[in-house]
Amino acid sequence: MKNAQRSNKLSAMVLLLGTLIWTSLSVAQSAGEVPMSMFEAQGIMRFIDLPSAVVQIDDTRYKLSPVMRWAGLDPNENLMRQLLRALNGPVAYAVDSKQKTPTVKAIWVLPVEGR
Repeated sequence: MKNAQRSNKLSAMVLLLGTLIWTSLSVAQSAGEVPMSMFEAQGIMRFIDLPSAVVQIDDTRYKLSPVMRWAGLDPNENLMRQLLRALNGPVAYAVDSKQKTPTVKAIWVLPVEGR
């Protein structure tokens, strides 16, 4: 009887975990058609200056690539407002290793519960 209950609990946990992963992947794929495999790291976006093309994630400042790709944002809403709301929130990002200075080529603004 106890083994059956443990098995049911384990099955429920696996099902919930699978649903969470599937939901996260669905959100990521609908977040501007940027492939999830592109993002290398996660951090907290502390500072952004679009005119100067600078972003600070955790304790590191990066230049923004001229062909910057954004994900997790509403294309119908003002970009700067969305980015200001996303300050001190979780982001995933990809660094352009071909550049001499640290440069970010893509940022995905994660939902707070998505980290």
